[in-house]
Amino acid sequence: MRPTAPLRYNLMTFLKNVQADARPAEFVRETPPSVKDDVDFMAAKRYLDERRDGSHALEPLNRVTKRFPNDYHVLFERARALGYAGLNQEAFFAFRKLAKAHPTDEMAWHDMAVEA
Repeated sequence: MRPTAPLRYNLMTFLKNVQADARPAEFVRETPPSVKDDVDFMAAKRYLDERRDGSHALEPLNRVTKRFPNDYHVLFERARALGYAGLNQEAFFAFRKLAKAHPTDEMAWHDMAVEA
């Protein structure tokens, strides 16, 4: 069935009235950036999980900390990196900060005790 002239006219009118910057809402899913998708965070996790190399993990973690300053995962992995790098006092204070921010997190309390 072919569209009638009024329908064609209505479609053309509609298309002319659509603003240039209009975007369909159902296709636009803007989610906030996640630290777990961050390239530097993934590189730091790889250094820590595969090599237990805190000194190399600190460089990307310092960059991630600037983008996600209060993120739990960043704070935890940075504290782990400090411990693996042999910076035990700094690791203790980092875990203490994390434990104060998240008092029910048993891993932060445990790792803080290990670094003490």
